[in-house]
Amino acid sequence: PIINGNYLTDEEQADRDTLLAGIKKAKAFSETEAFKKLGLHLNSNPILGCTNVEFASDEYWKCAIAHLTLSISVPSGTCKMAPETDKEGVVDNILRVRGIHKLRVADTSVIPNTLSAHTGISETMIGEKAADLLKNDWK
Repeated sequence: PIINGNYLTDEEQADRDTLLAGIKKAKAFSETEAFKKLGLHLNSNPILGCTNVEFASDEYWKCAIAHLTLSISVPSGTCKMAPETDKEGVVDNILRVRGIHKLRVADTSVIPNTLSAHTGISETMIGEKAADLLKNDWK
């Protein structure tokens, strides 16, 4: 299947602006005396696709963001668990997909909000709960 995470698709580019602000903050740290004492500096090796813009300019970082941004984590919230009144919800409180008979979702996609911690324990908990729900359905 083709999976499109829709990264960097915000029409107002708030996601890109946030990443650019983070890069600028990191760049400011790299210019401090503490970093200089350690001999640390930005790696100026060119990023493929960004060689036509000046290194370390806003345009360069925007290009880098477009070429290098990816997810290194497990997405969550893509099949939000929510009450029937929440139109953005996909599954109910027993993991059933609304409008599709005999289909449940049992992974971190049902978590309504993004977690700031690793999702491993949450995945296990959701899987255990799903197993209990299925066992109860088949009694």
